[in-house]
Amino acid sequence: MTDSQALLAEYARDGSEKAFRELVARYIDLVYSTALRMMEGDTYLAQDAAQNVFIHLARKAKSLGQDVMLGGRLHRDTCHVAATMLRGERRRQSRERRAAKMNDESSGSGLETVTPILDEAIEQAALVKVITMTKIKAGIISGLLVAGVATPFVLQQQTQNRLRTQNDSLRAQVAQIPQLEAEDARLSNLVSETKSSLPNGQMDELVRLRAQVGDLKRQLAEATQATARLKQQAKDDAQAATDVAHEKQALELTMISRMNDAKQLMLAFYNYAGRDGQLPTNFDQVAGQLPPNLDTNRFQIVYHGSISSLTNPASTIVVREIEAHPTPDGTWVRTYGFADGHTEVHTSADGDFSAWEQQHGVPAL
Repeated sequence: MTDSQALLAEYARDGSEKAFRELVARYIDLVYSTALRMMEGDTYLAQDAAQNVFIHLARKAKSLGQDVMLGGRLHRDTCHVAATMLRGERRRQSRERRAAKMNDESSGSGLETVTPILDEAIEQAALVKVITMTKIKAGIISGLLVAGVATPFVLQQQTQNRLRTQNDSLRAQVAQIPQLEAEDARLSNLVSETKSSLPNGQMDELVRLRAQVGDLKRQLAEATQATARLKQQAKDDAQAATDVAHEKQALELTMISRMNDAKQLMLAFYNYAGRDGQLPTNFDQVAGQLPPNLDTNRFQIVYHGSISSLTNPASTIVVREIEAHPTPDGTWVRTYGFADGHTEVHTSADGDFSAWEQQHGVPAL
C-alpha cells in the first residue's frame, strides 16, 4: 500500500481531516493543472473543477478499494468534471449569443464586437508525466511545494470570484444595447419629423429622453472598457499560474538532481569504506567512482570516521551542500547525505540550519 493509499484509507476509516489535507496537498497541482488545460486557461472554471474533484473524492472515499491508483483516478475524474462544466458553460454562452442575435436582428445595430467568444475546449488532456521517486524524495518535495501552490490558489480564487460577478453584471448591460440603440434611433427620427409641430412640453420630454439615452451610451462605453480589463486580468492570472507551475517544476528537477548527486557520493563512500570500514576524508579518494559531471566543490564532508562506530547511522550526516538555496516561497533548502546511505533535502525558514545539523552529528562552528 502506497502512502497516498494509506492516507485515503485513514480518511475513509476515521474521517481524518489531516489525512485528507495531505492528499489535497499532494494532488492539487495535478488536478488544477489538468482542469486549467481542459478549460483552455479559464482559471474560474478550473478552480471550480478542482474543488468539485476533491469533493467527489471525499464523498467516495469509503467506496474506493485499497489498491486504487489515486493519481490516475483523480486525473480521470478531473477530465470528466471539467468536460461537464465546459458543456454547461457552452450552453450558457450559446443562450447569450442567441439572445444578442435576436436583439441585433430587431434593431439592426450590429453589436458582434461586444459579444463574448468562447474558444473550443481542448480535445485531449496532456499526458501526465510520472516521475519515480523514493518515499523520502516524494515527502520532501511535496512539503516544499504545497505552500507555493495552495496559498496563491486560494487567494486567486477570492479575487477571481469577485471579478466574475462584475463580468456577469457587465454582460447583462451589454444585452440591453440593441434595445437602447433602437430606442435612440426611433427618438431621433421622431424629433426630426415632428420638431416643428410638437408642443413645447412634448419637445422637452423628447430632449430629456435623448439625454438619458446619451447617458446610457456612456455607461455602455465604460462597461465595454471594464470588460476588456477583466479579460486582460484573466489572461494575466492564467499566465501567472503557468509561471508558478514552471517555477515549481524547475525547483523539483533541481532538488532531484541534487539528491542524486548526494546519493552518488554516499554510494562511492560506502564502496570506499568496504575495505576497512573507514569513510574517506576527501573527495579525491573516491574520484574514480563518481560520475564525471558531479561537481564535488558543492559539497562538504562533515564526518569521516568509522561507520561501525556510529550508533545511529540513519541520523548522522556525512556530506552536505556547502551553500543553501532559496525557493520561490521564501524558504531555504540544503541537501544532505547520511551514514546509512539515504539522502534528504531539509528546509529552513530563515536559512539557518545549524541547530538541526548539530542534532544530526555536525559539530558546532
